[in-house]
Amino acid sequence: MKLRRAPGCLEASPQGTGLGLAALGLLVGFRGALPIYAGAGESDEEGFEAINGVGGLTVHVGQPQKGTAARFQVADCGEVIRLIHWLADARRRLH
Repeated sequence: MKLRRAPGCLEASPQGTGLGLAALGLLVGFRGALPIYAGAGESDEEGFEAINGVGGLTVHVGQPQKGTAARFQVADCGEVIRLIHWLADARRRLH
């Protein structure tokens, strides 16, 4: 088992797995989808890198403690919700 600690949480996963692999696994069967990964923790960096690798949008929520692989940053969860609504509205206008 691989253990990862962060303030307020403990993550345990089998060796060779992680958030990056999980994020890519969720995309199976959704060809043509635009993957979006939003996260706020150090463990989310793995997910950001995986989604960046397939041309998706990555969003760090809050101020990163260190550098981040996320391509975009928002201040809080409220801004994530506004981003999702904005993307949904833009998609509706295209169709």
